[in-house]
Formats: sequence, structure tokens, C-alpha cells
Amino acid sequence: MFIPSSITYGNADDDVGGGISLSSADPILRNLIVTENNGREGGGMYNRNSDPILSNVTFEFNTATQNGGAIRNFDSSPVIIITFPPIPKT
Repeated sequence: MFIPSSITYGNADDDVGGGISLSSADPILRNLIVTENNGREGGGMYNRNSDPILSNVTFEFNTATQNGGAIRNFDSSPVIIITFPPIPKT
């Protein structure tokens, strides 16, 4: 599964994964903004038995009452690709 260019905003869950919740799934997530979500575990994203690939995914202002304000992993190994903008020449 490939999910391009989306925003998840302002969701709340009393359990897990306020913004995104994965169970036994290995999606490729690109160009996402996950913001202002909350849950008990994994305010922004909760992964259970999942190995997603995240590229250019921004997590901001997500909260959890127990574990993982941005991301909570349970038996999961996500691949997080971090890119930095080029440094301008001076």
C-alpha cells in the first residue's frame, strides 16, 4: 500500500494511534503531515507487528497519555528515511 501526500489532523483515540494505527501492515507512507492527534499510546502513529516505510513524514504536536507522543512501536521495525534540505553556499 502506498499513501501519498495527506494530512491527518486533530484526531483523538482513547486507545492507540490517534493519527495512524497499523496492525500487521507494511505500507509506504510519503509526504505526510501528522499533527495535533492524541491517544493513549502513539498519539501520532501506533505500529503493531508492522514495518512501515516513512519518507518525508512530519510529526508535530501529537500527544499520548502513556507512551509515544509521536510514534509507538510494538513488535515493529519501521524504516524512517530522513532527508535534510541542502545547505546554501555562502
